[in-house]
Amino acid sequence: KVKGISKEAIFKEMKTWYNGYAFTENPEAQKVYNPFSVLYYMQKQQLENYWFESGTPTFLIELLKSHYPSPEGLENIVVSRKSLFAFDIEAKLPVFTLLFQMGYLTIKSYDPKLKAYVLGCPNEEVKFSLTTCLMAIATNADDDHV
Repeated sequence: KVKGISKEAIFKEMKTWYNGYAFTENPEAQKVYNPFSVLYYMQKQQLENYWFESGTPTFLIELLKSHYPSPEGLENIVVSRKSLFAFDIEAKLPVFTLLFQMGYLTIKSYDPKLKAYVLGCPNEEVKFSLTTCLMAIATNADDDHV
């Protein structure tokens, strides 16, 4: 136990906030935790949003400003394999491809008939971070004031 919390409760909390990254057509087979956030959690022994601890990437802010998806628009995004795994420095990649490649979105499911992936936020930490960022952009406020 840590601070009177059972091991099971700690694992459940960590799973909700820091787990959920999937990279295959069978996303339920294996999910990956965010090691950065898990290490902070273990060090501080406190559930917090550590996503932007290493700094908010300016690139992300500019990307979201120019494309401004709503927080609701970050779930159930259907994309093709070609679009999802595209990597071309010269080409202008779709915003959701970049968000997936940067770890802000993950594979939630795969439709073999359509050969399409459904993307969404991997966990509560990322969802909270993106929502805060989008609210700051929408209101021209600093992230700390949202």
